[in-house]
Amino acid sequence: MTAPASVAPPDLDRAIPANFTAYLRLFARLPGMELHEEPDITWFACSHGAPGNHVTRTALDPAADPNARLRQVLAEMRAQVARMDWPIYPGDAPPDLDAHLAALGLEEGHGGPWMVADLTMATPAPPLPGFSVRRVMDADELGVWRRVSAEGFEMPFDAIQPYYDAYLQEGFGADAVSVPYLGYHGDEPVTSGTLLCAAGLAGVYDVSTPPRARRRGYGSAITAHMMAEGRARGYRYACLLASSEGERIYRKLGFVLQLRPPEYIWRSS
Repeated sequence: MTAPASVAPPDLDRAIPANFTAYLRLFARLPGMELHEEPDITWFACSHGAPGNHVTRTALDPAADPNARLRQVLAEMRAQVARMDWPIYPGDAPPDLDAHLAALGLEEGHGGPWMVADLTMATPAPPLPGFSVRRVMDADELGVWRRVSAEGFEMPFDAIQPYYDAYLQEGFGADAVSVPYLGYHGDEPVTSGTLLCAAGLAGVYDVSTPPRARRRGYGSAITAHMMAEGRARGYRYACLLASSEGERIYRKLGFVLQLRPPEYIWRSS
């Protein structure tokens, strides 16, 4: 994987949704999933389950009627999905996009915290005796990754299938955008995650640990490993979307809150 110039701090707010778009682009190759990348809006539609439905960029023409365009987009969404998460990222347009979405009946939601870490200053995780991290290099190992992820997210096995399919299609070569990892204690797989380098950022995704292996530092350790790998590939900053439970843990690794975009929820009626 060849790293482009790493993003600069003033550009982090724009790079984060661009990195997330690159993540969703992997799934757009699968049946029932589509990434709409239009000049004024980018949105991802998934007809079933993970990774969900998301708007990642809104840049409507300020000279045009935003409501007319928004109604058109909502009609397109209605033809594909029953729900859409619509965060408003810094730089999205028009500036009063929130008011337009609310006027069209979207409900205010709760956007998750996007965090970033300066990889030149990141705090390494403490060493764990017997723990190691391996890059997934073939379909068999990816099958193990799928099982560990399903256990870690406490989701039905089939719900993780889109991740397996997307990463298998991407492949395991040096230039693969997605790089899945497994963490082992001895020979037992105990945690999993994915590194996705795009838009000048090293994105950390899919970190999960099965209940039987939690509270032992494995999730922190595999995250720290992916951060180090991102730095080795030439990236200065890493990003991730944290859960409320994970935010405290990630802070210990050097992540800080970068943005918490306002979010609106559209539901088909």
